[in-house]
Amino acid sequence: MIFYVFRYSNDTDLLDMCAYLDPRTKSMPYLNDEERKNVHKKVFDMCVQDCNSRQVDERNDTPASPSLSTSSENPNEGMLVSLLGDMYSGTGNTSANEDQVDDSTNTADIIDFEMKRYNSAASLKMEGNPLQW
Repeated sequence: MIFYVFRYSNDTDLLDMCAYLDPRTKSMPYLNDEERKNVHKKVFDMCVQDCNSRQVDERNDTPASPSLSTSSENPNEGMLVSLLGDMYSGTGNTSANEDQVDDSTNTADIIDFEMKRYNSAASLKMEGNPLQW
């Protein structure tokens, strides 16, 4: 335990963002409401920054940064997309009453919409597999 405290003592923001992105721990009950909102904002800002840099890369016809891409079939698929899968890409199951985002919506609005969907989805039980969620 001492190793954990020493090794990650300066990375609490990173650990909180990782906990948020894990569907088993996304509720982060150990944080107060303000801290939880700060984590959501940091994840949102990172997603917007990643999407904007990818749009610039596509306009300049340069490949995406290798550190952000995965070894999946689509080399432009980011880590967040591969983590959230169908939920993030909007191809998952949706209810008939759920709001949909049209093609004219800007990137920040789409990310905000997807994060709200992620937040409203039920958390995965601790024994569940987040890769099959």
